[in-house]
Amino acid sequence: MKLFVAKHPFKLLPLLFLLLMLSGTAMLAQDMQYTTSSPEARQLFVQGLTSFENIDYQKALPLFDQAIQKDPGFAMAYLHKSLAETDPVKSREAREKGVSLRDKVSEGEQVFIDATVALAKGETEKSISLADRLATMFPTDKHVQLIAAYTTLNLNDAKKALDYATKTIAIDKNFAPAYNVLGYAQINTGDLEGAEKSLKTYVTLVPDQPNPHDSYAELLLTVGKYDESIQHYTMALKLDPSFYPSDFGIGHNYAFKGDFARAREYYKKGIEAAHSTPGQIEGLMWIATSYLHEGKTNEAVKALEERQAFAMEKERPASVTSYSMAGMALIESGRPAEAMKYYDKAADALKTAKLTDNERTLLKNRFESARAYALAANHQFDAARAEIEKAKPNVEKRNDPNEMQDFHTLIGLVESEAGNTDEALNNFSLGDPLNTVNTFHWALALEKKGNNAKAQELFNKVAKNNRPDFGLALVRTRAIEKSGGLQAGHPDVK
Repeated sequence: MKLFVAKHPFKLLPLLFLLLMLSGTAMLAQDMQYTTSSPEARQLFVQGLTSFENIDYQKALPLFDQAIQKDPGFAMAYLHKSLAETDPVKSREAREKGVSLRDKVSEGEQVFIDATVALAKGETEKSISLADRLATMFPTDKHVQLIAAYTTLNLNDAKKALDYATKTIAIDKNFAPAYNVLGYAQINTGDLEGAEKSLKTYVTLVPDQPNPHDSYAELLLTVGKYDESIQHYTMALKLDPSFYPSDFGIGHNYAFKGDFARAREYYKKGIEAAHSTPGQIEGLMWIATSYLHEGKTNEAVKALEERQAFAMEKERPASVTSYSMAGMALIESGRPAEAMKYYDKAADALKTAKLTDNERTLLKNRFESARAYALAANHQFDAARAEIEKAKPNVEKRNDPNEMQDFHTLIGLVESEAGNTDEALNNFSLGDPLNTVNTFHWALALEKKGNNAKAQELFNKVAKNNRPDFGLALVRTRAIEKSGGLQAGHPDVK
């Protein structure tokens, strides 16, 4: 499992972490120094950080709270609490308290604070730039290099993440979390053999923690070794029965094996174990995803409606995104007229949902973009292009590489529906290569142009994909049909 705070299918803020040092204590020049007045607070923070690094937030959070009690001026404790906290209000309050202490801490801490704020605002380039700056300031501090590795990985720059993870391990070859980020960076760059070696090392270094087993299990899932993957997810749960991502992981394996009912049993088990709203919302999404893999669109839409109602009750952004996801499911199943009703519902939910200004802005931009595809699917091409033109200035102003890739996918989808295949192909080529919806529709466009060899290559890529993702569930069955019609989940599909 990567270091993520689960937010939504369009994802997520990276979790950053550092090793606390006492201000005023003699330090090696190459290590970042941190500001606290309490040795007890330092000790509690370090204990929390150990759990935090290994994705055990339930254990980390009370330790951060105790550190704050010992030193109410401990900025880094507040910031880490904000990253570990599942309650959005508490997370925001902790972050704001940490930010308020910015003038009282070291330069390195100030850069870290700025990076945390940039992440919260969804400012990708600024976040990466600040992580790069920290890494340059402290080139031999393994914790700082790891910050840069996770930040770049979670913001979709896997090659840069690979470099930072390698530097981290060069500083300390026994620093276990570095092998986690290295393994995921290798997966994202296609080096599955290297990823297996890295994640096995992660397990070897901390065999008594659940996350290493969970991460290795995810690799096994990725390569279609479902039974072995289930064994390692089970080991993670044996070490910590509350580690609900491993329940979800077992569910993913059964979904790809085609045992959808059993998959949903584990998703429900994970929801019960989560005891946190984000985990429960995630589990409800996986239930909907399993129905899509099974070809049961009506049941998937119903599950997303249940997710929407739950999220609305809990005042979460998923109250809006669930309707948009339902709309996307209906478009991809050939029911675009019905999809428009759900985009209208999403628009109404956006007006009434209790969101921060930043959440509302980000969701509004994503919703308007998604609605353009629905309009095009209903042959309202002028209206679809008008939505794109309306969104374009904000996308260009933010200049977020990830958002730009998604915007190119959107244009590709609209132009493909309009029959402008060349324009669609150009935009799909600029989309996210890990976005399976982009890849599948790119293949369809290539097929229209008669480039069957390249189209088949991309269809195969989607058909063989075993990484759990809502977008994959929308297109994988059709990709499998294009690739020869083997059963969904078959690890040898060609």
